[in-house]
Amino acid sequence: MGKWYEVARMEDFKWEKDFMGVTVTYYKIAFRKKFVKLKEHLGYYKKSNDKKHHKLRSWIKFYDAASFKDPVNLTQGIIMLDENYYYSVVGTFDKKYAWVMCRDQNMPPEMYNKIVAKLKAIGYDTSKLKKQ
Repeated sequence: MGKWYEVARMEDFKWEKDFMGVTVTYYKIAFRKKFVKLKEHLGYYKKSNDKKHHKLRSWIKFYDAASFKDPVNLTQGIIMLDENYYYSVVGTFDKKYAWVMCRDQNMPPEMYNKIVAKLKAIGYDTSKLKKQ
């Protein structure tokens, strides 16, 4: 739960193509036998330099500890999660999209490089991963 900063993402994901300065805040709302429902607040600026901060509110359903559906109906999973919840990596199971998230705006370069190496090792095309 809490606020996460987007460090990098696969740029060919059209839905977020013009976003920059992305933050995501998660709030736990409901618990059911089959899923956990979360409220997601996505904040971003557009690359057009309009200086306006945009917000998008949505719901996410976690079906188990590691997989969920988001507002654009992508089934995603938590691929990596730091034991201290400092960073996380979320990706699609077809390995087409991935997002690197961090609790701070500036992730240390050596940590980012290790994450990218792990993503590449498990089959993601890291050439499409763009730092934000």
